[in-house]
Amino acid sequence: MTTTIHKNLDVKGNADIKGNETVGGSLTVTGSETIAQGLTVGLSGTFGGQVIATSVIEASDERLKSNIATISGAIDKLLALRCVTFDWIKDGRHGSGLIAQEVANVLPNVVIDFEQDGHTYKAVNYSQLWGYLVEALKELEIG
Repeated sequence: MTTTIHKNLDVKGNADIKGNETVGGSLTVTGSETIAQGLTVGLSGTFGGQVIATSVIEASDERLKSNIATISGAIDKLLALRCVTFDWIKDGRHGSGLIAQEVANVLPNVVIDFEQDGHTYKAVNYSQLWGYLVEALKELEIG
């Protein structure tokens, strides 16, 4: 079974999809949504809790990119980041990571703004750090 929504989907409670789900616009889930096979979201997805997946794949084809340049000074950029431990205010869970406002001062391209509960918050796109990590390792090998 495939569920297709051509515009936006906003799940306020719980949803259980037995097959695939395709959303042409944006997806917002404030409860829980279980999808047995696949999820495709055309624009953006917002999830208030955990997202558990066996695989997350990001498009990286050269044909989708322009202004391609090798990252330089990666070590200095990474050294400027502060890794922290913290407790989430919402549920008290312990976590570790970066503070988005601090990351934005060093790597503004990996920080995004998002809306939740009428407020604008910042988030770190952690997968965007991979390029800096790889280039930093290469700088260590060369240096």
